[in-house]
Amino acid sequence: MSLITLFAEILFVHYNKMPTCAVCDKLDNLKSCSRCGSVEYCGREHQTQHWKVHKKDCKKQSGKTDSTENSEEQNENSTIDEVAQKIKSMNLETEGRVAQNSIPLNPYDSYTKRDEGIVARCHKNLVQRGICVIDTFVDENRADLCLADAMSLYSQPDKFKPGEVIKQAGKDKIRGDEIIWLSGSEPDSQNINYICRKMDKVISKCHSLVGNNDTVSHRTKAMLACYPGNGTAYKCHIDNPSGDGRWITAIYYMNKGWDSKTMGGNLHIHATGNRPQAIVEPKFNRLLLFFSDSRNPHEVRPAYARRFAVTIWYFKEEERRKALDKWQKKKQL
Repeated sequence: MSLITLFAEILFVHYNKMPTCAVCDKLDNLKSCSRCGSVEYCGREHQTQHWKVHKKDCKKQSGKTDSTENSEEQNENSTIDEVAQKIKSMNLETEGRVAQNSIPLNPYDSYTKRDEGIVARCHKNLVQRGICVIDTFVDENRADLCLADAMSLYSQPDKFKPGEVIKQAGKDKIRGDEIIWLSGSEPDSQNINYICRKMDKVISKCHSLVGNNDTVSHRTKAMLACYPGNGTAYKCHIDNPSGDGRWITAIYYMNKGWDSKTMGGNLHIHATGNRPQAIVEPKFNRLLLFFSDSRNPHEVRPAYARRFAVTIWYFKEEERRKALDKWQKKKQL
């Protein structure tokens, strides 16, 4: 083949290239960016994942101004508020089922100067923002062992089950994680249990946040969750929409080398009131705390790699007792 022929073929391929998804190069069922029409995607998840890269070029080609973009963001936030209200108003009937499965806190015995600093930071950020992120929650060796526990458990057949939604409307899949519940006595999760006791200690020291002389003496079992990749996610929801007693959601992440640009999987806490949206990457050895009620509607964005986290929900004692009383009355009817 002559150089002229080869060059002609290269030009032909270049100028007649089939459109592909900007993220994964798929060819089928593509949809163009609705703003500029210059980029193709195989679905909403990859369009969202690619937005940070495409945003600047998109604005240039579409001619949209910052004011237009701000208006669209406000519309998106109002939509999220509507979703949150819809979730809050649903009769999920979770009060008794969640509250009756609570267990007492089991705080770790020691309490270091660093722990004091973590508690002070949690207290301040929860009061001011309703959210707190603590990086390097435990020493790296312990965090490595915790991840090893999670991977070992996940490798055992039939150990994990698909995450459940107690009641939902419609046929759309709300969550794609696989979970196992840990009480703290399991011999094959000693390092995860250690992390849970450290979390218990932090929350027990933040009890003054509850107010009205209420206490925090119970929590759920620890939920070890794995998003196996392949775009698995958890749609927008509120942890405690119906007064089941859950007060604080505590999530410990154990994803070493996590790159959200390629792996996705961020937790989005949507804007409510005067507080802006918060985006939390599920980074290794990171603790996230936030209030479990309607102040924090949130979702897990599609994950494209295996993603582990341990979640515990902490109860306000007075609300937990009311939920249990309501549950007992329902059972007697």
